[in-house]
This record gives sequence, structure tokens and C-alpha cells, in this order.
Amino acid sequence: MTKKTSSIIFQEGFNITSPVMKEIHAEIYDYAYHGRPCILFGPSGAGKEFVARYYYKVFKEFSPLKGPFLSLNCAGLTPTIAISELFGHVRGSFTGAYKDKQGLFEKANNGILFLDEIGDIPTEVQSMLLRAIDPETHEARRLGSNNNYSTGNVIVICATDRSKDSLRLALLSRLGKQVEVPGVDKRGEDVHAAVQFFAHSALQKRRDKDEVINIVFEKQANEDIETPTGENPVIYVAQRIALRLSPMVIKRSWPGNFREIRNAIDTAIIRAKKTKGIENFIKNVEYYYNYHQRNFSDSLLESPAKIAEEKEVPDGSHSEDKNMNEKILKNICTTFPRIAEEERLSWALFLSDEDHRIFYRNELDSVLKFLKKRTIQERLKKLVESGIITRKGERGDEYHLNFETAVSSDEDLQSASLLSLPEFNFIPADREKEIRHVMELISNSRGVFISGDRKTGKTTFVFSLGVMLMKTRPVFYHALDDTKLIELFNIIAEKLKDNDIDNIPDFRHDDTRDLPVFAATLSGFLERLFPPDSEPVLILDNTNTLKSTSELKALNVMLQYWKMFSFILVGKKLGNELNMEEE
Repeated sequence: MTKKTSSIIFQEGFNITSPVMKEIHAEIYDYAYHGRPCILFGPSGAGKEFVARYYYKVFKEFSPLKGPFLSLNCAGLTPTIAISELFGHVRGSFTGAYKDKQGLFEKANNGILFLDEIGDIPTEVQSMLLRAIDPETHEARRLGSNNNYSTGNVIVICATDRSKDSLRLALLSRLGKQVEVPGVDKRGEDVHAAVQFFAHSALQKRRDKDEVINIVFEKQANEDIETPTGENPVIYVAQRIALRLSPMVIKRSWPGNFREIRNAIDTAIIRAKKTKGIENFIKNVEYYYNYHQRNFSDSLLESPAKIAEEKEVPDGSHSEDKNMNEKILKNICTTFPRIAEEERLSWALFLSDEDHRIFYRNELDSVLKFLKKRTIQERLKKLVESGIITRKGERGDEYHLNFETAVSSDEDLQSASLLSLPEFNFIPADREKEIRHVMELISNSRGVFISGDRKTGKTTFVFSLGVMLMKTRPVFYHALDDTKLIELFNIIAEKLKDNDIDNIPDFRHDDTRDLPVFAATLSGFLERLFPPDSEPVLILDNTNTLKSTSELKALNVMLQYWKMFSFILVGKKLGNELNMEEE
């Protein structure tokens, strides 16, 4: 059997990022791959059972043995009950034993038996347990029986929050490899992911979950909800809650570790009231989190900071707290489509803060401490290129938020289809002269071709040009892709129908040979769509995707017969196929 890297998430529900737990991850993986037992030490609530379940998943992935995962908490068991649970009993062996019973060692054959709180197991039971896990014997006997059975195919994983000195040396030596599972205080990097997981779990538990989500997003029942990041609404709300609460969680000490954190998050979300708007709902969650911590938690703030008393649950209507600007978040998602959700939200929160309209490079180190400085610098460069921020200062470490650009419409400019260009008020200073030159050309002709290779800023340039033109003329934008002109023509046909213009020919097939004819047919209808002297401008991006003879003929028909439009074509050079002025 070839060993391979497991794809299993280490701690069920959230990814582990702390170095100490990644090391334990690798250690447990090795023990599980080879089927070796181990004992887990660590404080209560640190997640020892999660580690045991991860062991089982790796074990089941590689081992030919496919038995179950069974567990027993040994705390508080009497000797008789402990023996019965572990090894089974026969009828009449003690009062109340009305029938034979299999023990966990029998039921867990070919699988894993997890014994939690092994340090609390009764002394009388330890000798029987020693015999069951001893590699020389591997046998056990039901209570009241004279017959032994084999336990050789059961792997025992144990856990305890006690010290090693509390266990008998003979038992400790037979329980296998020793693993220390640290508490929250040594795993700060895992807190954010844990809070997000607990928040998501708590939201799912609410019986009125669907109603809460609809009210939060101010939607009617059965109405589709679109989040700025495209995530499931429940996941998105959990992510936002985690960003708000994680800094508070990290500041506190947690004697109960992740179990105590989970209880605090669960309480806050279950008690939060249904309020319109995601920010108002998060404020409710924050209120009940703080309320729970002040009144019911033994956790202490590391600093003497005191939380102000609230006399009533806030509804957010008069809050002065700084909210995340959803349009900024949308622009961040467009600029960085592949980065982690935590990072997107962190950038959006930072830039939404009015105090960060002007900021310095080093201010980001504490906000994005999970990123390398080199990565932060690359992100800043991308934001400058997209026009969301500009770089200034003697050393170039001062950044200014281009607020008008950052809060542009939620529509993705790249994918807008025959819609008026949204606000895009950023005009690059170094391109303004060129923009005004092209505006002069377009005012004296019906078409301009803007050429250039990829990543040379053509799209940003044309958006800026569109903004200038929109002051006097309606401007429309369409990005051509694999569907070429077919999609554009169908969109126009639908718009004509929406404006009660009848007898529009259908063009729903892929036979591009009819494209020139269809383009000529549409010209007569388009004159009825626009008022006289409106002089609309149509921007067609990615024209280099038009390569077939039929497509080029159709585009020439548009240029010749769609006389109500002035055209701006953007892409790589088409050669001499089109009769246009080129920039």
C-alpha cells in the first residue's frame, strides 16, 4: 500500500492553521497510517476527541480493517459498569443483568475504541484493561464469563486532561505514543476559523434560520439571495460574524478552551434578534456575546478594558460604528477573485473605515497578520492598478482610497451587458490627455478602435472614457466572449421586446452564417428604441474574439447600418477588416 497525503480536514469543521497543530496533524497521520495506538494529553475542551476522529478517518482510508469508531467517557463509572461497558457481561452476572451484552471491545472489532478521561477509570478495571491492550495477550472476558475473546484487532486511543504522573506506569507504557494537544492559548491562529465554524453551526441550529436570513438580507420568502462574495447566505453571515468576534475572542483567556468558545458563540447567535440588515444582526450577536461574557463566563480580559453597559439590545439604527461598505467588498471580490474569504473581508473592512481613506503600508500588518509582507505588497500593487487606491508619499508608502471608484455600482463592469456604464469616476491622471483625444475623435466620427495586448490597461482606459462620455451621451458596454455576437444580438432583441417593440425575429441557434442578415434586420428596430439626437455610444470589448468571416461581416454591417450608435471597439488589432480610426 502506497502512503499518500490525506485530504481530510484535521479538526472537523474548520481548517487548522497554527504551526503547533499542523505538527500534531503530521504526527497523528503517521500513527494512524501504521495503525499504532496513542494517548492524547491536553486541557479540557482542546479538541482531543476531534483528533481521535481524525485518526480514525486516516486509519479507515488506508487500513484493510473497516470497523467502527466507538467511544466511552470513563469519568464517573463504577467498576461494575466500567467492566460491563468495556468487556460486556453475561446474564445474571450482577443485579439487573437480564441478558447477555457485548462490550465495546467486541463491538469495535477491526476499528477504533476511544477512551476519554482514561485517568478516571476505576483502579479495579485497570488490570483487565492492561490485559486487553497488551500486545502479548490481547484478550478480554465478559463479566461473569469463563471464556476469553481476542482484542487484537481493536486499536485503543485514549485521552485525558490529567498529567502523565496520574496514570500508572504500566498503563501509560501500553497506551502507545504520547501526544500533547494544546489549548487555545497556544493556538491563536486557529481561533478565527473556529469562531466561523461555531457561528455557522449555531445559525444552522436556529429553527427560524430561513426567516432570519431573509430578514437580514431584507428579502421576501422564496426570493433568491445574492451575497457580495457569491457564498451561501448562512456561510456569508458566519464569515462576517467571525470577523467581528474573533478579535474579542483572542483577547480573552479561555479555561474551557474551544468548548467554552463554542458555547459563547452559540449563545450569542441563538439569542440574537431578527433585524433588518446584516450589520444590525451582527451588532445583536456582538451584544449577546458581551452580555454572556460579563454575566456568565469565568473568562477574563487580559487587559483592564471594560465593556460599556448597554441598557437595551441595539438595533443599529443610531450606531456610529463603522460598517463594511458592500460596494467596496464587491470591488475587492472582483479585483481578487481567488483569494481566501477571510482576506477579502479584512480588506473590505479596512478600506470601509473612514480613518483609512489615507493610510500607510505598515497599518496593514496587524490587520492582515496572516499574510506575508511580500503578499500584502503585491495586493496593494493590484489595488493601485485597478484604481481603487493610489500610491503617494515620498517613499511611496502612503495610500489614498479613491472613494468614488471603490464604491462604484455592484454591477461587475467586466460583465455588464448592454447596460449604462455604472459610476466609474476614477480618471487616471496620466491618461486624461489620451482620453480627451479619443473623445474628440469619437465626436467627429462614428467609430474608434482601441488596440493593445492583454494587461495593458485597455479596459480601465475605456471605462474612464465611458465616464467622460456619459456626461453628454448614453453609453453602453458589452464584453464579447465565446458566444461572440450571438449573445449581444439576443440581449438587444430582449430589450426591444421589453420596450413593447413587436415582430422581433428570433435568433436562438448557433448558425453564425445568418449573423450579417440578423444585424441588418435589427438596425430598423433600434431606431425606434432611442430618441432622435441621443447619440448613444456602444463599447464592444474583446473584439479579437471575432475571427470568422461571418462575424466580421456582421460587425461591418453594424458599423454601416446602426447609424444611431457611435462605436468604440476594444481588443487586439483586427488588421484591415474594419474601416475605423485606430488608437
